[in-house]
Amino acid sequence: MHTSAYIDNDLLKITRDEEVIYTIAKNQLADITPLVGKNISKWVRQLLEKTWADNPLLYKVGLLIQQTYPINNINWQDTFYMVEKKDFINQSFEMKKTLETGTNDNDFIEYFQFANSGLNKEMDESILEIVSQQLRHYKIVE
Repeated sequence: MHTSAYIDNDLLKITRDEEVIYTIAKNQLADITPLVGKNISKWVRQLLEKTWADNPLLYKVGLLIQQTYPINNINWQDTFYMVEKKDFINQSFEMKKTLETGTNDNDFIEYFQFANSGLNKEMDESILEIVSQQLRHYKIVE
């Protein structure tokens, strides 16, 4: 399945296999969600919860927002830190499960505990570096 995002008239449209699955009004693209004193992109935050929204799509949406509203109050570093941290935790948890033997009926509880165990400073710095590289790669920031 291929997902893409583009601006069409007054909408940002997200498609999967050429079928529109999500739209955002163009005049709302720069909306923010204050989160712990940080201005997070409302739309990247909402899309992060969608199972079909992978990281490249989220960065594409960020780019479209930045291109449409180059002057905005969105903190892209904080927005995509949230994206990359979730991805890191998901991948780490899957690796942990793969390395363990047997099955565990308490996967949800274990995942929640794992995600809340905190990251050490080196991991946190690595995630921040990934975010910086990706923001430049996708040309959201220079």
